[in-house]
Amino acid sequence: VEVSLVALGGDADRDGLRALAEATGGRSFFPADVRDLPAIMAREASRVAGGTTVEEPFTLAAGTHPVLDGLDRTALPRMGGYVVSMARPSAQVALRSHLADPVLATANAGLGRTAVFTADLSSPWSHDLRAWGESGTLWVQVAQWTSRRADDAGLVIDIAQDVSGAHLVIDAYDAGEQPLTGLRGQVTISGPEGESSTLALVQDLPGRYGATFVPARAGRYVVTVTMTDQASGREYRALRGLYWSGILERLTGGVDGALLAQVTSATGGRVVADGEHPLREGRPPQYVDLWRWLVLAAALGFIGEILAQRILPGRRAARGPGPDHAQASSGHAA
Repeated sequence: VEVSLVALGGDADRDGLRALAEATGGRSFFPADVRDLPAIMAREASRVAGGTTVEEPFTLAAGTHPVLDGLDRTALPRMGGYVVSMARPSAQVALRSHLADPVLATANAGLGRTAVFTADLSSPWSHDLRAWGESGTLWVQVAQWTSRRADDAGLVIDIAQDVSGAHLVIDAYDAGEQPLTGLRGQVTISGPEGESSTLALVQDLPGRYGATFVPARAGRYVVTVTMTDQASGREYRALRGLYWSGILERLTGGVDGALLAQVTSATGGRVVADGEHPLREGRPPQYVDLWRWLVLAAALGFIGEILAQRILPGRRAARGPGPDHAQASSGHAA
């Protein structure tokens, strides 16, 4: 049995764990951050299952994805096999196998999109898929979904935060600034740790759609709004950044006065009004004796006066008469 080991913390017996993993043909990992665990586990699972294929007939199972729009999801073709893979949490799986493994999946890559097909379209595995009457439509929609340039000219996104979460309000307008109704929309939220979630938009008013989500942790979030006009097929997409601090005082717009009143009432205190200085009120006056500083200043002044009278005249005598005095003496001699 191959054993791979993962240890956290500086007190782990790294030499012993490394020897155990090497003895069984496995590997050892000592990450410095617990957030590295998902990547390590995914990498090891991919290594163990690397090159593993499933070669047996099965019928494709449909997920929820725009690339399947207009297709008969109840009459999907059969496949003869695929390469075992694992979908990231942020990916959207359009087609699955009978073992719930992804066969066709998509994901957002930065501001772009990507799609992955885990079988070979030209191999015998995909014979029935190629012969399927809607196969061409499927791949055309996959190509359109990955390469389509979204139009965000008609979307205005506003995000308000409070203690219950982040509230999204999206206003959709056409070129004539008329509200767009009946759009199908969703919001994809990418979190600070790379996690992703999807919410459906609900129309509240003509041209206005909304959704609410509760961030799991403080950090930066990217909100991607995608709206589709089902009649024309036109897609609108816009991005908006969001920073969730999680600080309740900031989200409520100030101090919770009701809570402070309850606390002070229970403890026998009182709420201090603006402009009051409770730490200064009721304190007795304090006096500082200045006579020591005054005596010191007088002594220093007296010493300075003596030095000025005794030293400065001696220096003048040593330097001799000044230029004016010498000139006057010369004139008198003449």
